[in-house]
Amino acid sequence: MTKLSRVCNFILEKIRQGEYPLGSQLPGLRALARQVGAHPHTVAQAYRELAEQGVLRSEQGRGTFVLGQPAPETLRPTRELLHSRLKEIACQARDSGLEAAEFLASARQVVGETYRQKPLQLFFVECNPYDTEEVAKSIEHILQVRIEPLLVDELLGSPQVYLGTADLFITTPYHIDEVEAVTAVNRVVSVNVTPTTKTLIDLARIPQEARVAVVAANQQTLERFARMVQITARRAPSTTRLITEVDLPAALEGADVIVDSQAIHQLILELAPEKRMLTVHFQLEASSVEFLRSRLGDLFPEHVRPVGSAESLFR
Repeated sequence: MTKLSRVCNFILEKIRQGEYPLGSQLPGLRALARQVGAHPHTVAQAYRELAEQGVLRSEQGRGTFVLGQPAPETLRPTRELLHSRLKEIACQARDSGLEAAEFLASARQVVGETYRQKPLQLFFVECNPYDTEEVAKSIEHILQVRIEPLLVDELLGSPQVYLGTADLFITTPYHIDEVEAVTAVNRVVSVNVTPTTKTLIDLARIPQEARVAVVAANQQTLERFARMVQITARRAPSTTRLITEVDLPAALEGADVIVDSQAIHQLILELAPEKRMLTVHFQLEASSVEFLRSRLGDLFPEHVRPVGSAESLFR
């Protein structure tokens, strides 16, 4: 095995074991060279080679960072080296008189101590604190894995606080560009959220003669809610308003039903306490559940147990 291969395998193994987590900065050329007993030029070659494979990213003046998990085929030389070392150790144990059962028991203990994984740190990122927390809990319930709710503004305001510990950011198509702008692309998964079944049933039950006012905190949500009313309630809203519009109280006067979001519901209650309210709640789309389950399994196979196991899906 060449010195370059040895350095590459050393880095790949550190990434696989979690000692160099995704997004972390690798040691400088001289520091790693001393650590592995190689020339800094060899380390620079290894960094370039792994960058070409999409595992590392080098930034001028900043350093080299872990961009992604190594592909399974890149670990083959490491596995061959480990097999050779294990064979040497097994031979030493046999020659010293250690019984096979004792050797296996000792090996199991070492494996158990070494492969004890830290819990995954996963974040669901959205702009609305109520929907963010609700969908995060929904994902937790379905996949049995801890999901931390995180607001887009919190992530954009202090990305360094989360990049050091986060294994993955989960968000919706509406915010994927913002999230990817401050994180690594391979650390972001986009999923679709849809109105809950109860929300859709409530919309469908709105009387045809009722005048529906749609209110939202931003234009994107306002347009989405208006389309939802048109499709599910089978009529166009009588009025659509942003919560910031000065004529909102007057516009709500003529409404029989007000469709709003969790983020502004309390404000709407104060403006129109006597009106019938329909607050939209969201959940993870069914197809996104399986997509997310599959993606997590691909990214973190060491944490995932077979689907259908009597035990929890994630350690």
